[in-house]
Amino acid sequence: MMRAKSVLQMAVAAVASMALVHSASAGTIVEYFDYGSASGTNLTGHGGKDGDWSTGWEPAEATPDYYPNVNLTYDAIGYSNDGNGPNTGAVGADAGGGSAGSKAKRGITYPGYKGTVWISALVKVADNSSDALLWLGGSNSNNFVAIRGKDLVLRYNGVDSKTAAPVIADQTNLVLVKVVVGEGSAPDSVDFWFNPDLSQGEQGLPQPALSGSGSHIFGMADGDYLDLSAVQVSLAKVGSYIDAIRISNDADGFMKVTAVPEPAVAGLAGVISLGVLGRRHR
Repeated sequence: MMRAKSVLQMAVAAVASMALVHSASAGTIVEYFDYGSASGTNLTGHGGKDGDWSTGWEPAEATPDYYPNVNLTYDAIGYSNDGNGPNTGAVGADAGGGSAGSKAKRGITYPGYKGTVWISALVKVADNSSDALLWLGGSNSNNFVAIRGKDLVLRYNGVDSKTAAPVIADQTNLVLVKVVVGEGSAPDSVDFWFNPDLSQGEQGLPQPALSGSGSHIFGMADGDYLDLSAVQVSLAKVGSYIDAIRISNDADGFMKVTAVPEPAVAGLAGVISLGVLGRRHR
């Protein structure tokens, strides 16, 4: 009895220790835009310090509006809408003259995420002249992934690359991004997928639609650039939305932003179950 108890205690302590080490160097944050029922209000001021979010939504330029009655969902094998419930809102582009300058930012706890960072978001555009941009970094960032008109666009270190994509107006799309923040002065990289096949998991992903690398853009001395320290959203035209932003540099970050697995506590429960079973067996 005492030996089984000792083994169980050691197992629990080991799992707890691993969880602490893991949480100290990695994390997952989400933004489902669930801020109550005040439709058409400015996004600025919503949210706050929560998990690894260091701020609520702040103005970057003329900011977009918040629409609580628009909930984007995406139906595909390998993607889960868990957490993005029926009362969850989305960002609407209605402020700032309806231009891509309608932009708001939300900070990530200093110094930001590093290593391999997975990001996903759901995006809908009003028509083929609409814009929906997800910026990677703070207010001085010159990096984004976007739908702009009929094209996908990746701006990496201020340089745009684009490709035509089957963007259908008023249809929800999945944007998937992999950012690698290089150690020290090592170059960073960004890969951008649009509605990718997720059925085979991370290893089965197709080639990215667009990629950028060769510059160290997230680890510069400017506070807005230290690792991945913020995200921003900007949209053009009413009827364009961004929802369900998920960001993770956990070891299973790809799963955290697509399939949303159960928390690590389930693993701890499994260890406890094994300990109890072992004790009963004796």
